[in-house]
Amino acid sequence: MKRNRDKEIAVAKYRRKYDPLFVAKLMYAKHKERAKDFTYKKVGYSREYFIDWIFEQDYLSMFSLWVLSGHNKKMKPSVDRIDATKGYEVGNIQLLTWEYNNIKGRSENKVQSKPVLQFTKKGNFIAEYRSVQEASRAVAPHLKNHAKTKLYLVLNKKKHYNTFYGYKFEYKEGYHERMDSNS
Repeated sequence: MKRNRDKEIAVAKYRRKYDPLFVAKLMYAKHKERAKDFTYKKVGYSREYFIDWIFEQDYLSMFSLWVLSGHNKKMKPSVDRIDATKGYEVGNIQLLTWEYNNIKGRSENKVQSKPVLQFTKKGNFIAEYRSVQEASRAVAPHLKNHAKTKLYLVLNKKKHYNTFYGYKFEYKEGYHERMDSNS
């Protein structure tokens, strides 16, 4: 029997908007995807646990309001990490609308911004920036998304990244701690 790809796509599109279980499973998949990009690397609960947990919350009424709103992004159910420095773990998640989660995330990022220092490859100091995004904008103004640049990988010593556009970078607090320990 021949697959009807168009029908499969239409069904999946419908489920993304009207099937609360399907949307919850997608949310869990997004947690796993995001966790890979951060230091916590994994989700601290199973998909089954997450599904049980989310349906114990006010998820169904939140989901219904999102559907009634015409799928307004701001109304969509979203899972927030209560402590943004920790991963998706039991006891560190709460259900919010996308809008409140976004507002919370933006306010946390402002608080968590760390000063960044720029150096030549030989280690000569060039400049200090208030945040990673500011440094990224100064060095590579042509980039579209300064929140997800390779500079984060350089600063967090991820993989093999040592430089960003030919410059070395370091968080100011780490640099001063290293200088104090060398004294």
